[in-house]
Amino acid sequence: MDTVSEIELPKKMVQHHRLLHRFVNLDMEHLVMKTADKEDIGLTMLEKFLTKSEPDILIVAGDTTYGCHAVVLRHFCQLCENVYPTGLITALPKHLTKEAFLLAYDYMLLGEIRCKRCQLLELLDVARYYFIPGLVDSIINMFGDRQFHTEMDALNMYFLASGKKKLGIARMMMTRVQRYFLPMISTKEYRGMPLGCVLRLLSSNTLAVQHEIEVFYAALYWLFADYNGRKAHLNLLFRTVRFIMMPTMFIFNLANRLHEMLPRLADELQPFLDRAMLYFQRRALDGENKDELLLRPRCWITDPECPYTQRKKYLKMYGFKHIDFLAYVTRLRSMEDFLARITLN
Repeated sequence: MDTVSEIELPKKMVQHHRLLHRFVNLDMEHLVMKTADKEDIGLTMLEKFLTKSEPDILIVAGDTTYGCHAVVLRHFCQLCENVYPTGLITALPKHLTKEAFLLAYDYMLLGEIRCKRCQLLELLDVARYYFIPGLVDSIINMFGDRQFHTEMDALNMYFLASGKKKLGIARMMMTRVQRYFLPMISTKEYRGMPLGCVLRLLSSNTLAVQHEIEVFYAALYWLFADYNGRKAHLNLLFRTVRFIMMPTMFIFNLANRLHEMLPRLADELQPFLDRAMLYFQRRALDGENKDELLLRPRCWITDPECPYTQRKKYLKMYGFKHIDFLAYVTRLRSMEDFLARITLN
């Protein structure tokens, strides 16, 4: 009988990773992988922002929809930091113009923009609504730049701001008026000027006048355009007038004629006249205080066609009457002729 050959049983297989572990420590191995050569992601994102492609926020203005990027709005606008989620569709507030919004958005993307002077107030509205501090500061600094705003530009901006009830900007523009002051007094716009703007105008150190009495008469002219509605502001109005710069006899004559004035007007005017006369007495005893006068400058001018400035001795002692002043300013119809003939002292 044939013997049965012994059959060898397979050996138990060793797991592969245990075998490899003898040679390589996989836990400590670091593999370096590189992306394919492509454009930098920062440049790609910047191009998408600038071209406004693939927007994730939609701003609806009337029949037009503008695509914006949430990350841009959140970065520049404090209003959008926490309340503008990705995918938002919102309407532009009605008091904002779409042109001004686009200018503001271009400011965020480009860092600088070109804006027409007539669009500054609309752009300021957008900057204030969305809380864009950098843009607000730039616009306010531009309003205060004397090289950017001439006197005529300041007057035009004043009328534009007043029409839109932007009284803060309007008051700022009044401090820019110098040589246009006297021709402006007889205008309808001056008579209807708000109180705050009048106070800024009359208290300006750069106001171009020939005599401080002109400022006093200009204040009264504005006052009597609506006396009943403005008599409550008499004290504030008289504070803008520098009575110590007027002739002594002019102040004394005013004080002697207080009984001829309206009671409320006389009561408010008397303390200012008393302080002026007290200053005159102190000056006569102790000499002129030049430092005090230097604190109250004006921009002094001379108009060769002004009738009351021809009588220099009388003007220095007694001043001039309000009738002469009104007759003079009502004749100043041509701004160009007035500016051409006046000289700065």
